Amino acid sequence: MTRKHDKVIVTLAIGDQYLRPWKETCEPNWRQYADRHGFDLVCFAEPLDTSERARKRSPSWQKCLILGQESVRDYDRVVWIDADILINNLGAPSVIDSVPIEKVGAVQMYVHPTPAMHVALLGRMYEYWRSNAIVNLTAEEYYTARGMPHGVKEALYNAVMVLSPKWHREALEKIYYEYEAKGDKSWHDEMPPTSYEFCKSNSVHWLDGRFIVDWSESMFLYYPFLVLPPKRAVGGLTYVKKRLERFLGRPVRRQMRRACLTNTLLNSYFLHFGGGHLADMKLVDFTARDFRDCTL
Repeated sequence: MTRKHDKVIVTLAIGDQYLRPWKETCEPNWRQYADRHGFDLVCFAEPLDTSERARKRSPSWQKCLILGQESVRDYDRVVWIDADILINNLGAPSVIDSVPIEKVGAVQMYVHPTPAMHVALLGRMYEYWRSNAIVNLTAEEYYTARGMPHGVKEALYNAVMVLSPKWHREALEKIYYEYEAKGDKSWHDEMPPTSYEFCKSNSVHWLDGRFIVDWSESMFLYYPFLVLPPKRAVGGLTYVKKRLERFLGRPVRRQMRRACLTNTLLNSYFLHFGGGHLADMKLVDFTARDFRDCTL
């Protein structure tokens, strides 16, 4: 890749299940954003660490190693974006605007769309997951429920981060080599220690919440009729879903999902498709200009 700018967007897409959707849907979408705001674009498709330890844990940990890579380390500003995110190219400003170079730019957890609504959202999601989730209704509980010390009362989403190799490489690599996930995916891999270390050191500049809107959370909060019944469900929820499909038909349900997805992207800057929703990226209507184009 020929370097053109002093800032770069970086992601990691290891394995065909992540690389293919990124190349098909995300890359052209991101390139529009990168060209408009003067970013280069780098996607790592191979592991940055091939050690036995690295192979035993999620590849997402390796975002902590990007600032030391030869193709990245000489940039002034690095924007990390998870490979399952779409950008609203009609409205998203440059994510680095107003972020001091010594700070990590990130979106704060537990406060969007409002603190009270976020607690209500978590209640719905925990009820859905039941015993398959670590319950934490505050930022401090996010850490203490995972064995970290009390005292840090803010938390960040690390799916989007504004970084600087000069200022943040050492801290990220320390997280990578000194922390281990404890338990299953509900531990959130590298996100708790990344959040803990940066928030503890007062290193975060908070971004507009629209820079990371989660599609799964949006469904639970605004479009619960799109949430599939949990695998454990029998009777009631499954019956309702089947009735709805018979009443509307699958094509209309697909149109409904497409309209909700597209409207959510239009209301966001960056829309995150984590939690097994990669296939939904293909449903977004990129020709829509505003909410009027999201009707059935």
